[in-house]
This record gives sequence, C-alpha cells and structure tokens, in this order.
Amino acid sequence: MRVSFYSVLMSVVWCDLLILLIYFLRRRLWFVRAFGSHSLIVLYVGCALRLLLGFELEAAVEIPVRFFNPVATLLMKTVPLGPRSIPIKTVLLSVWLLVGLAAMAQVFRKHRRFWKAARSLPEAGEEVKRCLSQIVDSRDSEKLRAVVSSQIGSPFLTGCFQGTVCLPDRNWKKRELLCVLQHEAAHFKHHDEFTYLLADLFCAFFWWNPCAYLLRRCVKEILEYRADEEVVRGRKPSDVRYYCMTLIEFAGTETSIAPSFAASKLECRVARIMDKPFAKAGKVLSGATLLLTAAVLFLVSYCIIFQSYFVADVEPCFILEDRISAKPQSECELVKLREILPAEYSGGKL
Repeated sequence: MRVSFYSVLMSVVWCDLLILLIYFLRRRLWFVRAFGSHSLIVLYVGCALRLLLGFELEAAVEIPVRFFNPVATLLMKTVPLGPRSIPIKTVLLSVWLLVGLAAMAQVFRKHRRFWKAARSLPEAGEEVKRCLSQIVDSRDSEKLRAVVSSQIGSPFLTGCFQGTVCLPDRNWKKRELLCVLQHEAAHFKHHDEFTYLLADLFCAFFWWNPCAYLLRRCVKEILEYRADEEVVRGRKPSDVRYYCMTLIEFAGTETSIAPSFAASKLECRVARIMDKPFAKAGKVLSGATLLLTAAVLFLVSYCIIFQSYFVADVEPCFILEDRISAKPQSECELVKLREILPAEYSGGKL
C-alpha cells in the first residue's frame, strides 16, 4: 500500500462524483429514506481504500489532461531545507494532514463541548416529559431527555446515542410541542447527529475540497427532509398544515453545530411537504442501489487514469527511420514503407 499523486487524485475524484450524485438526489424520497450514517461510512471506507490501493490495471484507459502538466512539474521540484532538500509533494501532503487532523480535533471538541453544555441545562417540565414519553419508543425512553433554556431560539437535538432535545423556554401549545418533539425524536431514531458529525469530520479533513462543504450542506438538507417525512406520514391535511406553520414560526433561528428545527432551506421543505405527498419507498432496495452505484464508481476509478498531456516533438522521418531499422518482417510491409517514406529516404536505404 502506498499513497501517490494519482491515488490521491482518483480518491478525490471518486468522492466528488459520489457527492455530486448525492447533491442531485438529495430531494428524492427513496434516496432520503436510504441515506444515513452508513452511507457516509461507505464514503469514508471507499476513499481510504482508493487512497491506499494505488495500483493500475493493464486495461485502464489513460486520459491526457493539460492541467496536470504544471501540477506534475511542480510536484517534481524540491524545497531546500538546510543541507537537504524535501520534495514539494511531501510538503503539501504534510500541510494537508496537519491542517486536516487539527480541524478534525476541533470538530470533536466543539461537538463535545456543545453536548456537555446541553446536558447541563435544567430538565423540562412534566408536560414535556409526558409528550416525549408518548412519542419515543420504550427502548429509547431512557436515552432521550428534554431540557429548556431561555438562551435557545429554536429546538434542536444534540448527542449521538444519549440524546438531548433542547427547547426554548416558552409557553408551549400541546399540539405545537408534539410536532417539535416528533421531529427531534425522528432525528434521534436515525442517529442523525452521528451522521452530521461524520459529515463535519469529512469536511474538516478535506478542508481544501469545495465538494466536502457541498456534502455537509446536502447532509443537513437530507436529514431534515427525512425527519419531516417521519412527522407528516399518514397525517391529515390539517395536521400537515399545522406542522408547516410550526416550522415557519421558528424560521431564522439556527445553531452553529446541531441542525435546528427550522433549518436547511425552509421554503423548499414547506413546499415539498404541501405539494408532494410522501409515498412509500423500499428502503432496502434503495440502500442496495446506493451501495451498487458506489461500487461501480469505485471500479470505474481504476479503469480510467488521468495523465499529464504530452506531445512528442519528433519529426515523421525519424519515426520512419526507427521503423526501418527494425527490419520489416515481410515483403508486404516493405512495400508499405516505400510508399510512405519521403523522397530523400526512398532510394538506397530500402
């Protein structure tokens, strides 16, 4: 196993193709239902394998790209460091890893600090606890709690496996409270906070890749769509409209780490809920389709190799002389060579 320029390149290309696929499918219901933390784990594992397994297949198709010429030239240079010199590619790789690891450590610290701050808030009242017990399954009742604070603007969930629903300190209507708790309980059921953490870590490691930030935005949107679908599935139109009005009421208030109740393109979410009913979709079939697509793209990344664009600066006559020196094997080939040779080479040499 070794990391090379081309293995890094093809790993990034493979990841970016999957991210673009996620972007174009992020509002499809079958995709929303199948997406989750397992999807990002597949992305992580595939990226690591493509990065470390840098072999080339004999049947691979090479595609010349002019952009790689200055890049390849730059990577071949060295930087003087005292009596020794270090290749530029080593310097760039070191900067990438150091900044990426530091950013990942910062993400862990932020999420941990945010989770500890939420756990230290005062417990919600008895009415909130009763509503939460009606929504959450018995096996998850001890893993999910609710807290209130006057400093919270919009409800949100924090915690991956021990969840905390953070609520603003206000006079809640029971119907409104049920909508909010159902939405946050759906996030906890699918471990969406863990999925969002994975997206944050991917973005931190590939801090120089614009598609990593696109992935984080798509993940945030997909998780909110799925939670909306959990709440409005099988509900009456009046209940659906009330849920949309509850979303609009908390518009404009969002936390910096955890996705809040009314986050992620609220206008698109309301339009989707009201205009496009959530139909049934096969989650297993959708997940298998996603896994198969990722596997096909992974194999294609080994079948196509991007190389530097190179044009040989050699005159045709020299190429022909090399072919002549190889001594044609048949009279038919000798005749063909006489026909294509320039006039000055046609006499005496063949």
